[in-house]
Amino acid sequence: MLLADQANIHNGVNIFTMIHKVSIFLKTRFPKLAWKYAPFIWRGNTDASVEGMQRLLSSEEKISERMLLEGVEKIRTKKKVRSICEFGSGAGRNIFYLMNHFPHADYLGLDINRSLVQGGNEYFKAYYQDHAIKLKEADIETIRLENNKKDIIFTSMTLIYIAPDKILNVIGKIVKNSKSGVIFQEIQGINNSKDTFAGYLHNYDNLLEELCVGVDFNIEKSVIKYDGWTSGWHQAYQYTLVRK
Repeated sequence: MLLADQANIHNGVNIFTMIHKVSIFLKTRFPKLAWKYAPFIWRGNTDASVEGMQRLLSSEEKISERMLLEGVEKIRTKKKVRSICEFGSGAGRNIFYLMNHFPHADYLGLDINRSLVQGGNEYFKAYYQDHAIKLKEADIETIRLENNKKDIIFTSMTLIYIAPDKILNVIGKIVKNSKSGVIFQEIQGINNSKDTFAGYLHNYDNLLEELCVGVDFNIEKSVIKYDGWTSGWHQAYQYTLVRK
């Protein structure tokens, strides 16, 4: 191999390593801002074009989505479910998935990333105008829902963007404004800068106990056996809360 070729490969590796380190730094230190302004550094499809939306909505069903569906079914057996809201919806894959199973519910997705919200809304308006799906650009730390409560509010890998000093308020807001039930699909474990998933990890058992959620809700905790959400530092769980 020529020395020039070796140098080009070496430079390419250095650039890739540098980008990777910057990505981890942003996801570890500033996860919320990284999602708002540079969602592409996270795993998953963040292309909100028509082609990107088609790939997003047609990709293979995940175990987390099947568990989400099971959680909604558990709540529906006990309570009425006419409206469903996702905190951190991105372009709307999860609520689109639920819509295919519960087409008569009203769906609202909240996300801080403007391009994903706009792209999702444009796609649903063009191709699914008969269904009640709406995405809204919103900061889930500050949004007020007192006059717009939903039957079910859920999150899926969203609370990793919420800093430790804000997480209690966000969870409290979710449980307070859900009329029938709540589903959290989140990871908990040890915050470690080497963890490529990054974000903030919280202890949801302790948080739900601190908020006395068990007084008003029956709580079920299940392991999400999804490799992408499991590592030596963290494990994913689904918490299904059914209002008593």
